[in-house]
This record gives sequence, C-alpha cells and structure tokens, in this order.
Amino acid sequence: MPQHGPVYCETPAILDAGFPVEPWNAYSSLVIVFFGLASLVLVIRRAGQAYELYALCALLIFNGIGSVLWHGLRARWALAFDVFPALVFLVCTMFLWSRRIFSLWKSIAVIVVFFLLLELQRLLGLDLTRIGIWVALAPAVIVVALWLIFGTAALSRKAARFGSLSLAFALAGLAFRTFDRATCAYLPFGSHFLWHILLSFAAFLGVLTLIVLTELKASGAGNDRQDVAVAA
Repeated sequence: MPQHGPVYCETPAILDAGFPVEPWNAYSSLVIVFFGLASLVLVIRRAGQAYELYALCALLIFNGIGSVLWHGLRARWALAFDVFPALVFLVCTMFLWSRRIFSLWKSIAVIVVFFLLLELQRLLGLDLTRIGIWVALAPAVIVVALWLIFGTAALSRKAARFGSLSLAFALAGLAFRTFDRATCAYLPFGSHFLWHILLSFAAFLGVLTLIVLTELKASGAGNDRQDVAVAA
C-alpha cells in the first residue's frame, strides 16, 4: 500500500501489516480518549449547565478515536477523522475562552486575529506546513493564547495558571512531534506518542480553564473586574 500523510519513526516502509500499523502511536492515542472522558466527567460535576463544554469533550474524544484509527490503519479517511476534530476543538476553545473574559465583538476579534496571523505567514512566504500543520499553527496559537492568558489573569489567577500550563504542555508536545524523525536512531518507535500524551493533557487543562471561568461567572465572584474586562 502506498504511503500518504505524515510519516513517523514507527511507520513501516510497506504498509502491509495488520492493525495496529504503528503500535506505540495507536495505543498512546487512547490517552486522548481518556482525557476527553476525564474532561467530560469534570464538566458534568462542575459546569453541568455549560453545554458548549460537552461539545469540546466530544471533539476531544473523537480526536482520540480518529488518532487510534489513523495510526492503527494508516487510512486516508482516518487521517481526516484525526485532524479535523482537533482543529475544531482548537478554534472552539479559543472562542469559548474569549467569551468568558471579553465581549462578543472582542471574542470575534480574537478568532479573526488568529486567522489573520495564519494569512500573514502566507504573505511573508513562511511555509511552515512543510514541517507540519501544527507547527504552522503554533505562532498564531501562541499569540492568541498569551492574549487570553493575560486577559484571564485580571479575573482569575487560578484560571490563568491553568491556561499557561495548557500552552506549555502543548508546546512541549509539539516539540516531541516535530523531532520524532530525529529520535529514530535512539528510539525506534520515535517520540510522536509523547505528542498524544502531552497535547491531550494540555487540552484537558484548557477545558479546566474554561470550567474555572464558568464557575467564577456563575458564583458572581469578580463581577466588577469582569464588567471592566467586558467593557474594554
């Protein structure tokens, strides 16, 4: 079977093996499902009326299932099932986070800035997609995440810490994903599996950040500061 999609240390030269084609990458993807379910339990217990957070948890679970199928089967349709839920999760998380600390129009501006930064890369001729789609997204994600973290700190330092940790673990995971092929000589199965573990934990922390901000709004704590932030 011909190769298509990203190639990892674990990817065999000829795709004629049975499931899982990439054992470490496939089984580590179950961690994504675990953190999706853990997020769901946390949402039910602490933010049961925030129904939009259920959608985030579902996206994370679907991403994990898609990742298991992609690394287990190396089928083109499975790659789409892996990538698209993750991309939607990312954009939705940014918007839902911004809605908890900014006005609607400023929240829309956050998303617009994110896509403008991606377009700026293209205009500058920075084709980071050659390294990987997530590397290409990273600069815009960092800028928007820092914007949200600083905005959150005015309302809740606890939420800001969770948000900061989420960004840190995501970047650490991206490093292991990016340098996977460079580790083949030392780890035959590569370091891509650490991307699954660290990024899914980062996603869990992102959901936790939203839960803390949801609780803050529901309790009425920090209303004065929130009014100031929304008016800004």
